[in-house]
Amino acid sequence: MKNAHMQPGTYRARVKSRRTIRDRGRHAVDVSFACTEKPLAGRPVSGRFFGHVLIERARALHQGQLVDVDVVTRRSTRGKPYTTVKDFRLAGKSTVVTFVNGVCTEPTGGIAHEFGPAALVTELSLAELEADRRELREQGIEPPPLPILHSSVLAQIKGLIVTGPKAVRKNDDASHFSVQADKFAADCSRSMLRVGGKKGRRTLVATDEVFAQYARVEPTVQPEMPAHLSVFEYTHDLRVYQQAHGGSVAGYRGVAWCRRCVVDFDGPNSLADVLQPARYFVTALVRLGIPEEQILVFFSGNRGVHVMFPSGVGGMAPRTNFEFATGQFCQVIADQATIMLCSPATALDERCAADASRGSQAPAVAWDPRDDATWHEAIDWNMYKPNAMLRAPNTRHEETGLYKIVLNFEELHVLDVDAIRQLAAAPRPFDPPAWQSTPLYVLSDLWPYAVAFADSRTFAMTQSIDSGDWVYGDTFDFMHNGAPVLTRAKRLFRAAVNLLQVGCSRGAAYQLLSPAALMCGLSPTEISHQIDGAVSYMRRPRQVRTSETASWPGTGESNPSNTNEEEA
Repeated sequence: MKNAHMQPGTYRARVKSRRTIRDRGRHAVDVSFACTEKPLAGRPVSGRFFGHVLIERARALHQGQLVDVDVVTRRSTRGKPYTTVKDFRLAGKSTVVTFVNGVCTEPTGGIAHEFGPAALVTELSLAELEADRRELREQGIEPPPLPILHSSVLAQIKGLIVTGPKAVRKNDDASHFSVQADKFAADCSRSMLRVGGKKGRRTLVATDEVFAQYARVEPTVQPEMPAHLSVFEYTHDLRVYQQAHGGSVAGYRGVAWCRRCVVDFDGPNSLADVLQPARYFVTALVRLGIPEEQILVFFSGNRGVHVMFPSGVGGMAPRTNFEFATGQFCQVIADQATIMLCSPATALDERCAADASRGSQAPAVAWDPRDDATWHEAIDWNMYKPNAMLRAPNTRHEETGLYKIVLNFEELHVLDVDAIRQLAAAPRPFDPPAWQSTPLYVLSDLWPYAVAFADSRTFAMTQSIDSGDWVYGDTFDFMHNGAPVLTRAKRLFRAAVNLLQVGCSRGAAYQLLSPAALMCGLSPTEISHQIDGAVSYMRRPRQVRTSETASWPGTGESNPSNTNEEEA
């Protein structure tokens, strides 16, 4: 909001009013404040707040509430300076620590990245964090659920990374997840292809077919043209979403999956910054039991290394919020690989064992293990956002003129940066390995933790694996972004039916859908009317859904039409 100019700083103020609006298609909340400190007593100042966390905090304010506001100076599109409220907090509080739907805001008032890494928590370290959680509760803030990775699983991962397995243990109990993945891949797996750099238009393509075309450098592709493929694969309802949003896929948050997990080691300055962490990571994958022939390693053509391995080793089934869960899954492995393989303590143990066999004693070296968080910067977490894109194999990088090429294990571990860059002067065709894989015991134990962690930090609904019912991408999009005036009632009705299908009660459906419906402009009466209509629809007799008639979202019959259409 463009207020009369005042000096940037923190001021004590009272809330005058607030209202929910839409600004260029985005939800926002306008809040007006009145300063209470002299000589600015009564001076109005306002702010417009975007983003789910800030919107929820702004909606919690009430008229007359005393707050401290952070005022900053910005410039309009015409270059005129104006002051606006960047953030606010309860009066007298020096920092803001707020959890909304499991997302934590930073002390500076900014929003902690929803898709970002976090240090591990086991049952052994839970007691250390309980004091911080108790302090939050004393401030009236309920901390989100804290996913716990069992210490025995973490110990197995560390042990395998250091020594390797005596025998690869496959987890046949997780085979039903592989069945879900195979069905997804066969029926409705779609990726996005973008040719021509960042300004290129995204088109939906068959995942495996297009990846193989670029891998083999078939005549149908143009290696000299920059091209990107989506990291994750989606159902047919992504096409519906794209058509409904003028060709854009921004904001889509539906069911996702991937044949191969992607880890992008992106150096801040050069390839040398991430070459060694990438080597540690690939070594860890092999020692955890993943076959070498199923691991793909690429030089990105600039300053990164891309590693791909089959998602089936973790029993990773399609779901909503799959992207963030995949990021946490890969981050744990990468962290432990770097910590265990580069630590002086590990090397010392190996030297001690060798010297002991010769009857000599190695000198003791003290080593202080680093916290997991010190290694997070090696991985590019932009790969774990919905609709993330990754450069296609054997395509030319527009900045360096080098190609993204595949590296074998010997080249990765032996060649230096200059030698790798020389290899990238031309494409290197290869045949993609099979992506199907049997779940491994330790990794299939890690995946449920990654899923729980993702769901604790993001506003997500998951599908019921056993019943085959899914929360549709359209429902997920409505809960995040609402809907236009002409379709808001119909979208609310369809979303309510979908939530009732997966086992939500009428009350739970109302709690999940009413915030977005209210921001769309629907009244509480209209919201109740649409949800009650969905309940009535679910009570009607209908054909029993069997495994033969079950379908993935967007591949079977369309969602029920709304019998309570909103009048234009």
